[in-house]
Amino acid sequence: MAVTFPYATTVHGLNSTVRQLRSAFPPKVNAETLKKLGIAPGNENSILQTLRFVGLFNEEGDKNAEAGKAFFITDDAKFGEAFGALVRRAYGSLFETLGENAWDVGKDKLITFFRESDQTSARVGEQQALTFLALAAFAGHGEAPASTGNGARRSAAAPRRARGERTPTKAAVVAPTAPATNSGGPLTVSVRVELNLPVTDDQSVYDKIFRSIRENLVNA
Repeated sequence: MAVTFPYATTVHGLNSTVRQLRSAFPPKVNAETLKKLGIAPGNENSILQTLRFVGLFNEEGDKNAEAGKAFFITDDAKFGEAFGALVRRAYGSLFETLGENAWDVGKDKLITFFRESDQTSARVGEQQALTFLALAAFAGHGEAPASTGNGARRSAAAPRRARGERTPTKAAVVAPTAPATNSGGPLTVSVRVELNLPVTDDQSVYDKIFRSIRENLVNA
C-alpha cells in the first residue's frame, strides 16, 4: 500500500542532514551525497524521500532553487519561518484537518491522523509522527524528538581487552556455618564472600591471598 506521508527510519539522521544542508547545500543531493558525509548509513533513502516530500529537491536529487533559498538564511528564527512554510505546504491535508494546532497537538494525535490517512501500522504511524515533529522543530515548533532507528544511542559495549589479557578471576569463599539457637529451634548461618583475584602469573600472589583467607576468615 502506498504511503502518502513519508517517514525517516532515523530521526537523528534526518536532523543531521537538515543541519548539513544549512551549512552547505550542494546542487545535487542523493544517497551518494549522504554516504560521503557519513550520515545515517543504510537509511539514506528514507531521509531523501522525506526531504523530497518537503520539496528541497526532485527525484533526481537536483536542488529546488526556490526552496533552497531558505537554507541561505543564517538566522534561526527566520530560517524556521521559511522552512515552516515548506513543511506546511507539504503537509497540507494535515493542516486542513487540524489547523495551526497541527504544530503542537502532540505525537499521539499525529499518529492517529497518519494511521487513518494511510492505513498504516502503529509502528509506521509513530515514525511518520516523529518525522513530522523533527521537521516542525526546525520550523521553530517544539524540540526535536528523541533519536530512533539505527541512529539512536546504543547501550555502551563492554570494553575490549588487549590480546592475551586475561579476565580477572572471581572466587567465592563460603565461611563455615555456625549453629545458633533461638526460641524456634536451631538456626544455621552462612556467609558468602566474593573476591576479584588479580591477573598475574605469580603463583605466590594467589598463595598469600588464600593463606590470609584461611587464617583470618576460615580458621577464625
